[in-house]
Amino acid sequence: MRRLVAVVGLCGLLAAGCTQSEGPEVVPATEPASAPLTVAVLGGSEADGQDLPDPLRTLWSREVFDALPPSTVYVNLGAAGATAAEAAAVQVPAAAEVDPDVALVWLEEGDAEVATPAEDQQADLVAVIEGLGPGTEVLVLDGGGPSAPLDAAAEAGGATLVELGDLDPADVDDQPEIAAQVLEALDALGVGG
Repeated sequence: MRRLVAVVGLCGLLAAGCTQSEGPEVVPATEPASAPLTVAVLGGSEADGQDLPDPLRTLWSREVFDALPPSTVYVNLGAAGATAAEAAAVQVPAAAEVDPDVALVWLEEGDAEVATPAEDQQADLVAVIEGLGPGTEVLVLDGGGPSAPLDAAAEAGGATLVELGDLDPADVDDQPEIAAQVLEALDALGVGG
């Protein structure tokens, strides 16, 4: 008899679960996972860390990357001695392949070494900024004091200028402060966080 009561009770529960309710069950949608932030670094010696003892660990851009969310994609396209013209021709097309959300651009030393005229450097930097496209937030880094070509290029290209004063990209001790200033600029733009 107990067995019959248990079977009847189980059938009742199953039947109750199969009855039609007043409407479809609504399951709240989960938030779609956001795409990871992609950060591209473009530049010359300032961006590749050739003058640092251990650039993979101490370079300012690596410190920026380490402070961003774990899902961030970091691509460093910097090449020692690169000029703004070379970056426009080589690094910008490579950056387009990864479609960065943010580009950190530091191009001064290469142009200084080959004595690029200021007007040409400015035009080449504008080409870099504009070549990265309207969907990329561009930060132009300016070390060693005000630079008319960098300032004008950032303004003309709609980029954010990050003035680093006398911080030296070749000095390992300056790397944390360079990274801090870049992170502060990114935070002010609402990027990364």
